[in-house]
Amino acid sequence: QHHDMMGDDEEEERGGGERGVFTCLHVAEKPSLAKSIAQLLSSSSEEKKLDDDDDDDCDESSLGNKRGLKTKKTTVGSIEIHEFYRPFLRKKCLHRFTSVAGHVCSIDFPDKFQDWDLDPKLLFDCKTEKKVTAGRIRGSLEREARTCDALVLWLDCDREGENICFEVMDAVVPRMRGGGGRYENVYRAKFSAISKPSVENAMKNLTKPNKNESDAVDARQELDLKMGVAFTRFQTKYFQDKFSGFDSRCVSYGPCQTPTLGFCVKRHLEIIRFVPESFWRLKLNLPTVAAASLKQSDDDVVIVDDDNGMATKTTSYEIAEWKWHRERVFDESSAISLEALCSDFLKKKDKKGTLVGTIRSKQSKRPPPGMNTVEMLKTCSKMGIGAHRAMQIAERLYLDGFISYPRTESSAYPPGFDFKSIVASQTSNDEWGDVAKKILSFSSIRKPSGGQDAGDHPPITPAGRFGNRNSMNGEMFRVYELISRHFLATLLPDLVLENIESEIVIAESERWKAKGVKILDFGWTEALPRRAPKLKIIPDAYQLSDNESKNNKSRDVDVISVTIERGETQPPNYLTESELIGTMEKNGIGTDASIPTHINTVEARKYCEIVLRDGRRVIPTDLGITLCRAYASIDEELALPTVRAHIEKQLDLIAEGKADKNAVVSQALMQIKAKFIHFEKNIAIVDNLFEASFASPKELQSTPHTVCGRCRRYLKLQASGRRHGRKTFRLFCETEAETFECPRNASSIKPWSGRFCEICDFELSIYETSDGERAYPFCPFCYNHPPDFGTSSSKSGGGPHSVL
Repeated sequence: QHHDMMGDDEEEERGGGERGVFTCLHVAEKPSLAKSIAQLLSSSSEEKKLDDDDDDDCDESSLGNKRGLKTKKTTVGSIEIHEFYRPFLRKKCLHRFTSVAGHVCSIDFPDKFQDWDLDPKLLFDCKTEKKVTAGRIRGSLEREARTCDALVLWLDCDREGENICFEVMDAVVPRMRGGGGRYENVYRAKFSAISKPSVENAMKNLTKPNKNESDAVDARQELDLKMGVAFTRFQTKYFQDKFSGFDSRCVSYGPCQTPTLGFCVKRHLEIIRFVPESFWRLKLNLPTVAAASLKQSDDDVVIVDDDNGMATKTTSYEIAEWKWHRERVFDESSAISLEALCSDFLKKKDKKGTLVGTIRSKQSKRPPPGMNTVEMLKTCSKMGIGAHRAMQIAERLYLDGFISYPRTESSAYPPGFDFKSIVASQTSNDEWGDVAKKILSFSSIRKPSGGQDAGDHPPITPAGRFGNRNSMNGEMFRVYELISRHFLATLLPDLVLENIESEIVIAESERWKAKGVKILDFGWTEALPRRAPKLKIIPDAYQLSDNESKNNKSRDVDVISVTIERGETQPPNYLTESELIGTMEKNGIGTDASIPTHINTVEARKYCEIVLRDGRRVIPTDLGITLCRAYASIDEELALPTVRAHIEKQLDLIAEGKADKNAVVSQALMQIKAKFIHFEKNIAIVDNLFEASFASPKELQSTPHTVCGRCRRYLKLQASGRRHGRKTFRLFCETEAETFECPRNASSIKPWSGRFCEICDFELSIYETSDGERAYPFCPFCYNHPPDFGTSSSKSGGGPHSVL
């Protein structure tokens, strides 16, 4: 046999397989994964550690007799070799398990393109190359390859894992016994959990690595590298040491990172541009009813969150609110007139209103579909565990055998899914074991309906290993509890509610409705109590009986008064991390696995900060706002999700074998390069914005001037330089992060007596010409963005300013 530069003596010395014994090399994505799978596939999980000094005492014959799992250390850190005998391909086989630690290679530019002084445009046309980033691990793979006849790849079952498969194959296949370069004995193991049934099923159903999915990853890496590096190098060098208050060491751009920031800045602008509006509504005041008279039965319960983010049953409840049918009016005089009408009616009717109807109806709410990655991340964020941290915890739980594979887009379970064994594994839990026992008591377990099968992995579920509060730390347990409870909830019956709606009429025209909710069957919320609706009670005195409702009868009820409440419309809140995740998924920014990374990146770059304020709120910083506004002023699509979403669709086509990788990459690079050239030519446009935002106050000499028509805050008048020996001016909105150039022949500028532009509502200014003999009014916004009356934008409701 051909041993590829290794003699028989050397092979025996390093513990290679017996001569003539078929040897299969298995490669997992992480050391702990290799160990766990090897333990599950070997006939015994007992392990014998072999020190380097003991190698000579452990020949293959003794290994074959003992059949147990044996582990050897390697020269590569935590990488180990796990060996055992087991039949494979209908022959006696020595199985040797090892691992990588993520990617072995990364895509990069050739050395001559590493120079930051090089024109960034050249990066779009240069060829990239795969560089080995884990040399010692690759060397270990190459050594193991020389004594193996087959290769089984246990990398993560997603596109990224498929790409690592081909990195491993590149190191192993050319050096395998029997002549390198052959792929007949290369197999792909597809599994969803670190459990005996899952890995045994994977061994019985080995497939081949998917080149199309690997190509999709290579395409994404090349596009991200070229776009990100070109823009980052150019803008970093351009802004370097230009403004005293701006840290320009690395002004990064990312095709996913920047649209993620864009979502946050868009919400920020909606908030600061919001103009509160006063409104008035009529409140119906009823007599206070004793709490004892409200309780309908001992089963009336509501779910209240506890301090741990979960929930418990309690007999507390809340009184249903009576809501005015007009909701609110924006004219105070109308509210006063209607209040007077109702008050006069109550005086004449001895403070009696008319209860005109009560409607009772049952409502069933189906259990949630299975939990996919995005749903897990969103829920964890609501529980106070950040998306990036949640993904780390989920991966740890997966590697330790507590949950199934945590990266999946599927929320529907595949046919033949083994629900019973997973439910049975949860019966020993002190906190939700009773729910699991209840499910097993059903005559049959109903397969959950709904959800979407994306064809990748089943939804996230508990795995074979049992977990409780004593076996893991606080955050790990909370994520494990969420996944376990959600899984059990999908198998429980519907939540059944009784909705009660009563209506009171005063003065014939004014109506108020109250909506009560009673839980008839907790159904799936027994497993997820924090998702049960709150119990809302309508006192019996304000409900018609079934007989009265059936006969369309009404009756008088006590009403204390009708009063006016004043309020103001409120702006939207900043995006929660959970909302941001949902927005990214909807717009095709990132994958289920990469979304947490992009959010973590904008936080690490200090473009956003996550503030604990009624949830985890993602608030853009001044730097993030300024960068986003700068991109928008040159090319709005640079901070929008449109370009990236289009690229993601093309990558999907590559993965499905419906598009050629080289054609997709070539077309996308041509479009991105055109955008870069436009950005490069127009970068000076943002100089004023960055100077106004980051130059020191002493350098700027700015003073409050007139009111911004969008955020209603003062614009600052700043000297922006000199032209033909004369000082030039600009107005800067610090809140909006936007600058407005003033007429260049202005010698002085001042507010125009509180007058406002009828088109855009900016406060007007007056500028005097250099000769001091003439003065003209001007609107800062209209001067920089001339109105487009009569254009399609105006006709379609866009207004006279398309950029407004």
